[in-house]
Amino acid sequence: MKLLTSDQSKRIDAKAVELGVPVLRLMENAAIQLVKVIQRKAPEGKIVLFCGRGNNGGDALAATRLLRKAGRDTVTVVLAPGDAVLSEAAQWNARKLLEKRIDVQYIATDEELDAAFALCENASLFVDALFGTGLTRPPEGLFARTIRYMNESSVPVLSVDVPSGIDADDGSIQGEAVRADTTVALHAPKIGQILYPARSCSGTLQVVDIGISDDMNPIDACEMLTPADVRTLIPARNDNAHKGTCGHVLLMAGSRGMAGAGELAANGCMRAGAGKTTLACPQSLLNTYMYKLTEVLLQPLPDDGQGTLGRQALSSLSKLLEGKDVLAVGPGWGRSMDLPAILQALLAQIKIPCVIDADGLTALARVPDYRRALPTDTVLTPHPGELSRLTGISVGEIVRDPIRHCRDFARRAECVVVLKGGCTVIADKFGRMTLNMTGNSGMATAGSGDVLTGIIAALIAQGLSPYNAARTGVWIHGRAGDFAVRTKGRMGLIASDLIESLPKVWLELDR
Repeated sequence: MKLLTSDQSKRIDAKAVELGVPVLRLMENAAIQLVKVIQRKAPEGKIVLFCGRGNNGGDALAATRLLRKAGRDTVTVVLAPGDAVLSEAAQWNARKLLEKRIDVQYIATDEELDAAFALCENASLFVDALFGTGLTRPPEGLFARTIRYMNESSVPVLSVDVPSGIDADDGSIQGEAVRADTTVALHAPKIGQILYPARSCSGTLQVVDIGISDDMNPIDACEMLTPADVRTLIPARNDNAHKGTCGHVLLMAGSRGMAGAGELAANGCMRAGAGKTTLACPQSLLNTYMYKLTEVLLQPLPDDGQGTLGRQALSSLSKLLEGKDVLAVGPGWGRSMDLPAILQALLAQIKIPCVIDADGLTALARVPDYRRALPTDTVLTPHPGELSRLTGISVGEIVRDPIRHCRDFARRAECVVVLKGGCTVIADKFGRMTLNMTGNSGMATAGSGDVLTGIIAALIAQGLSPYNAARTGVWIHGRAGDFAVRTKGRMGLIASDLIESLPKVWLELDR
């Protein structure tokens, strides 16, 4: 599913008009879809529609006519302070209401707004159609008052296209913002609805068809995976498959005090379908992993006497890589001064895809001219702090604009980048981008990223491209978190719960 910016959305509407779909037809289609959702959300009772001056308000005016035709009690409030003029399409729908003697409250003063609020008592649903995707400044005056009124009421709120007050492009909140229970996205979701903090205002997102062909979407638009998309991406497994045909992951992970990271990543690999996983660990951790890991192959390597890989391991790397389909390196690897040299030697030798995470990223930042050292088909999975170390850009700047920084770094480093966060961003060197909607705040727990590394590596080992493995793996990881939170709660969820929930995700996708 494509995600659009406000500019892309406007250009698509204009293109639809050029191809013979009038604005009024698009507005009528939007109204038809809105009424369907409204009827499901509030099958009886009074519907109050708060409209702005633009086409977003025009959608709600058209919906008013259809609701009245269906016998519903409506109160329609149009905020038109000063010399404000409705858009041409909104005016047309306003005239249609006048012809049918359907009352509309046109509000220009605080006193008129107070009188309109009095008509809203006992409402079963508020419809927010104050602003569309083009909002560029904080709502003021009557608009800000109306938004506060909706938020302070106990009445459920349905927003048209985007909740009023959010930035549809960067997810920022422009002063007052509607906290919707449901948002009906017209044609396609907008990027700002997926990013935080605006995502917390959108409630349940429903996407409706308003008669615009998907062929009109820009090729370079961001994407959001749906369950149907994931079903087409996950690797097929033949009936005569065996462990040798399902991929072999080499995982280099773990150090004294952080053995659990290697365990979580290895089990994540196995639960994500890898035929074989070999964990290459410091010699001193061998007994620990023999006790903890039943299905995982173990390859001890010389350590530095402190429980971390030492330089003596360099001579073993070439043989270690033989017969492997993907290398994953970094979970719980430690911060030894030897690790950058080991990683540099690995990168110079490997001819298979590579996933670098956690302490592997810290080591990578200390590899001279590391971007030139990265082989083809590399996946980097940083959180904002790790991306900051790799780029020199502040964490605050990265958090303010994760899409731009993820995309730019993926292009410069010529690799796939998974920028982890409340909304994880996945980008590749060609400019393709995916934003993820699965997952929850219960996954903000140590080890969650290690599980993700294992999942992505396992999917690559089974034949997915690094980009598809990264975005599919992020979706599956988040979906496992959504299953786990149902029984563990946000406070009680730990990383191993994600591994135990992975079979539920596979069963769901098999249906």
